[in-house]
Amino acid sequence: MAEAKKQPKVRALRISSRPETRRRAGRVWSRTPQDVPLSELTDDAVKLLKGDPLIVVQEVEIDPPADTEAEPQ
Repeated sequence: MAEAKKQPKVRALRISSRPETRRRAGRVWSRTPQDVPLSELTDDAVKLLKGDPLIVVQEVEIDPPADTEAEPQ
């Protein structure tokens, strides 16, 4: 049985809202943290999120999203 290739981690932002919900950068954020790969956000969206005092943003590394793991070889 062949071993699956280990995918490298991808840079992402872990984003949550201080209030119950907050709309920013075209999305609705809640108190539950969401991991979003940086590739899904524009530079302007990242600046907007990091500059919002009602949004909590952490830089993290995550496993790649499932759809990128099944790329044809």
